[in-house]
Amino acid sequence: MLSNETATGNYPVASVATMARITEKAEQSRAGGDNLVSHIKDRTHHVSRALCEAATSCAEEMETEITAVFTESGKMARRLSALRPKQRVVALTHTAEVCNRLAIVWGIQALITPLSDTTEDMLRFGEETLLQAGLVKDGEIVVFMAGRLSGLRISSSVTLYRVGRTLEAQ
Repeated sequence: MLSNETATGNYPVASVATMARITEKAEQSRAGGDNLVSHIKDRTHHVSRALCEAATSCAEEMETEITAVFTESGKMARRLSALRPKQRVVALTHTAEVCNRLAIVWGIQALITPLSDTTEDMLRFGEETLLQAGLVKDGEIVVFMAGRLSGLRISSSVTLYRVGRTLEAQ
C-alpha cells in the first residue's frame, strides 16, 4: 500500500506524488465536473438526502460559494459532502469533538459556533462565525441548512441568507 511506503519506504516523495495523481484522476473522472447529485439514480427516501440535494441545487442556481450546515453530530455535513458539491461546505457545530471528527471528511471545513437558543440566533451566530473566519463578505448569499437540532424546534431546513441583512429583510 502506498501510504505505508510514505512512512517507512525508500521512496516517500514518489509515493505521495503517485497518490496525488490517483486522487486528481478520481476527482476529474466525474462527468463534466458535475456534482454527484446528477449521477446518483437510486432514491433513499431519506429527508436528509433530500435536504442535501435541495441545498446543492439552491447553491448552484444562486451561484453561491458556501453551503453552511448547522450540525450537532456531523451527520448532515457528511451527507452533503458525499454529494461532492462545487461549493465549499462549512460545518457549524458547537462542540470541538464534532469539529475534530469532521476534519478528515472530504470537502468539509468545520468551525465552532456558539450554541443557540433560537433559530434567529443560530443564523446570526452562523453569519458571525463565517465572517470572522473570512469565508464570506457583506452582501454575499450563503445557503444555510440544518437537520434536526435539539431544542430549537427546527427540523430539516434550507435557507438562502444574504450576509449583512437583518432577518426581517431576508
